[in-house]
Amino acid sequence: MPLLKEAGVELVELKVGQHNQDVQVQFFADLPQGGITMQQCAELNHAIALAIDTEGFLADAYTLEFSSPGLDRPLTTEKDFLRNANRPVQVFLSAPLDGKKEWVGIITGVTADAVTMLTKQKKQMTVPLARIIKAVLVI
Repeated sequence: MPLLKEAGVELVELKVGQHNQDVQVQFFADLPQGGITMQQCAELNHAIALAIDTEGFLADAYTLEFSSPGLDRPLTTEKDFLRNANRPVQVFLSAPLDGKKEWVGIITGVTADAVTMLTKQKKQMTVPLARIIKAVLVI
């Protein structure tokens, strides 16, 4: 979406549904390095609503919500991990890695197929993305 690209924002998720009689459109976006502000969300919400109204994309009544993905949103893609580099994360694995299926550490690197993290035990470890069942930021 050009508005997001111009603002330097990445779309994380887009949901379109119905709430009562209105079409409900929800944008979840963040900066490539994470940390989108409420002000940026409000400005983009306004710009998108203006574009929808000007271009007539939706003929019916609609509600629009533009927000960050939230701190409790699971990390699932390479971009999710990149956006949260240098932040603490908890990962749950499908099979043990060094004898454990759960690790907590700081994301120190990300490739297309793995996340490198510095664990609480000060151990640098590489976790294959394919083995991660769930990953969340540690608040």
